[in-house]
Amino acid sequence: MGRCMKGIHNTDTGFPTSTMCLAVLMVLFSGCSRQEHLQRADRDAYGILAQKVTGKPWQAMDAFDISADSRSRFYDQQSSECPTLPVPAPQLYRYQLPELANVDRFGTSGLAGTETDANKSPINKSGSEQSVLLRVRPIEPTVWDSLPPECLKRMLEFDSIVDEYNRTFERPPLNNQLDTAERLTLSDIVELALINSREYQTQKENLYQVALRLSLERYDYELTYSPFGNGTDVDYSHSRTAGTTVNGLSVPTTVGIQKMTRSGADLLARFANDVVLTFNGPSGFAVSAGSDLLLQVSQSVLQRDVIFEQLTQAERNVIYAARDYARFRRTFFRDFAVRYYSLLLTYRRIEIDTQDFFANLRAFDQGQAEYRAGRLPRLQVDQFEQTALRSRRDLMQSCNNMERSLDDLKFRIGIPPETPINIDLRELEVLTLRDKATVARQLVSRANDELARELATPNPQVSIVLNVGIKMVNRLSDLEQIERAFGQSSLDRKTLDVSLAQLEVDEARIIVREMHEVLDDARVSVPPVTPVQLYRRTMETVGVTLQSIEKQLRYLSLSDDQDHFQPHRTELDRLRQVHDEITVVTDEAVQNRELNKIPEFTERFALLLLDVDQLDNQLQDLMQERGNDEILVRIQSVRQDAKLALEASDAGLKPVTISHDDALMTALTLRWDLANQRERLADTWRQIKLASDDLRSILNWNVSQRIQTRSDVNRVFEFTFDDSSTNIGLSFDTPLNRFSQRNNFRNALISYHRALRGLMQSEDQIKLDVRDDLRQLGLDRTQYDIAVASAALAYERVISTRLQLQLDIENVAARDFLEAQQAYTTSLSAVASEHIGYLNDRIQLFLDLEQLEVDETCFWPELYDEEHAPRVSQHLEHSGDSPYGDLPDVWYSDEMLQMLCVPVGESVIHGEVEDVEDLPPPVIIQPPIEEPVGS
Repeated sequence: MGRCMKGIHNTDTGFPTSTMCLAVLMVLFSGCSRQEHLQRADRDAYGILAQKVTGKPWQAMDAFDISADSRSRFYDQQSSECPTLPVPAPQLYRYQLPELANVDRFGTSGLAGTETDANKSPINKSGSEQSVLLRVRPIEPTVWDSLPPECLKRMLEFDSIVDEYNRTFERPPLNNQLDTAERLTLSDIVELALINSREYQTQKENLYQVALRLSLERYDYELTYSPFGNGTDVDYSHSRTAGTTVNGLSVPTTVGIQKMTRSGADLLARFANDVVLTFNGPSGFAVSAGSDLLLQVSQSVLQRDVIFEQLTQAERNVIYAARDYARFRRTFFRDFAVRYYSLLLTYRRIEIDTQDFFANLRAFDQGQAEYRAGRLPRLQVDQFEQTALRSRRDLMQSCNNMERSLDDLKFRIGIPPETPINIDLRELEVLTLRDKATVARQLVSRANDELARELATPNPQVSIVLNVGIKMVNRLSDLEQIERAFGQSSLDRKTLDVSLAQLEVDEARIIVREMHEVLDDARVSVPPVTPVQLYRRTMETVGVTLQSIEKQLRYLSLSDDQDHFQPHRTELDRLRQVHDEITVVTDEAVQNRELNKIPEFTERFALLLLDVDQLDNQLQDLMQERGNDEILVRIQSVRQDAKLALEASDAGLKPVTISHDDALMTALTLRWDLANQRERLADTWRQIKLASDDLRSILNWNVSQRIQTRSDVNRVFEFTFDDSSTNIGLSFDTPLNRFSQRNNFRNALISYHRALRGLMQSEDQIKLDVRDDLRQLGLDRTQYDIAVASAALAYERVISTRLQLQLDIENVAARDFLEAQQAYTTSLSAVASEHIGYLNDRIQLFLDLEQLEVDETCFWPELYDEEHAPRVSQHLEHSGDSPYGDLPDVWYSDEMLQMLCVPVGESVIHGEVEDVEDLPPPVIIQPPIEEPVGS
């Protein structure tokens, strides 16, 4: 072996040169690491996206990156270029919610403070309403204990239900009865979905892959190494012929570069080197080294456009994918907003169903008590029980729907279903307050209308006018309390309190006078009334006079120092105590059937009435009694306050200010999915040109130059034109058989017209969607107003039927109250449903108009801006100078370049009449002139 190596060095100096070249080539072309390839791929893809998207309307974000967020479930902490398989053993509760940005986009949305009373007590009760609704019995502890723990947690989210719990147990709920999971706002939900959503990550990767494919197509137009055939081989041979052994070693090496030019010409340069070592041959040791250099250019003459098609489509696909991704982000926000508001609606239904269940349960308890007292038949008690069971079932169903919706939300976000989360209910509280304010305005309006009808009668009864006036002042107080929570009330609380106290005093005095007249008539009645009747008249007169004294003291305390009237309050308390003592003794005598003692009790009430009248007269001396005219003036003043309050309030849902035609035109000019389909129509149009090229003759030319090294020396780089060859070729194929190409051409035409019809269909579908959005928003506003009116009416029905049922009014049964309660519950649910439906439909309209402009965090900043209106657009947005998109900078045929010459045109609303003056003059058709008969 040593001799062989010595022979190599002494025989020719070409061998070490080729060996050196081989070593250099092996080092140079050993390849890059995985990490380097990964970084280069990212650089190319991100660079393409920056070039194609930056500054465009569909630029989704400033820094696009497909890497998973470090807070994500699917974030891989290991090497990105060499991931390892995960441990397959299942685990529960492993993922912990990450720390979020906690951007309070919603805040209190105009709330002036923590006016929890406005949320707890939406309607102030007075008069008969107080007697009906404020005498509430605590819910039995067994009822609370029978509720499922998960449902109880959802119920205790609301202050009104917590108050019920406190009334029962005289303590707040325990910590283990409350939901301590993290509360998420809509902004938190969207941010958490950006971190963990599998669908969102897939969409990012899709956009990245489209850009990556374009980088490959562009790479063909750069001067690059050939993808394969750049390397060297080592072949060792051992052969014996006629007893002679010959050993050989062949080392061929090849390197090639290529490039596609703007004209479609394919350039190729290839260097080939072959070193052959022969051992023990006929000539002993021999070395043969030679190189070959090939330069080749090929160009298609007639079918040039098809060469550019892959690059063209790849360039345009990036635009399509960028638009799709940007629109997906908007749809992504819409989807989670709809789910979020659906959850709020479900929470609201839980509160409504809980209040309905408690109301029906109390009605059932009251019915049982009245049944035991012999005032109600068993059938009506069973109706109360049946309704209570139905409302309990509805409550359980609402709680179950809530848990299912929360699990579905977690699945859509991408977090494990067992992860505990909750919803921040501040926005629901504000929405509920706004609904209650709207219902309160409707109640004020109804009371005002009722008062106007009563005042319009020839001789209005002051007692009825006072009753309705008191009801309207209470409605105004409700409205003021709710509006004060938003810091926008136009009413003065003190003025309302004074008006209410004054009207209640006027009403109480009229009732006291009437009761005294009834008592006086009973005392002198002929024939005389029964002792029981006289007892009732005397007792009722004492009761209403005590109420009158209480109302007078309340009014006087508003206008003067309360300490000044402390002696009168002390005397009132003493008289009430005496009244209660007589009442207790009387009830015991009635239970013992000692009816002979009734005259004695009547006399004791008569003596008490003297003291009560004396205190009442003292207070009347302090207050100037008003006549009917003065009372009516006060009522008119209250009506004026109501009118101003209704005019100053923004009742109902705000309309979206955009006309029908402007909305349609805006959607057609701005929609990105429609722009994609429009430009894809040009893609199918290009296929017609490419298919028609296949019908023509094929004409290609080819030029190649091959240069070799000198054969007499072993020098791998000593090329000479003495050993070279030049080839110039022209290939021509006549179109004698283009049957398959003919079918392809016809199919291309069909595909184009089909795509054209598809574009028209998409335009019409967008019009249908926008028209439906506008109709639905209008319907939402109308249905909301109807639901508000229904809620106000149902509330009054609940009050009146319950009062009539307690007073044993004829033809009023339990089912009337139950129907009223059910109607009230249904109308409250309808108010909440229509309001949230309006919010969802408003989001959908902006999405369909392509104006749901989300920020970097995929949130729509104008969500809570009710004044934000869509902007009108009649300018067709497109990706380049042409409405059908751009083409790469290569040498297309003139026919293909016609795609860039299509004018954008002018967006026109045909048949639109801008003004009445633009209408054509009316055509007046004169009737025929009848000639006299016989003319």
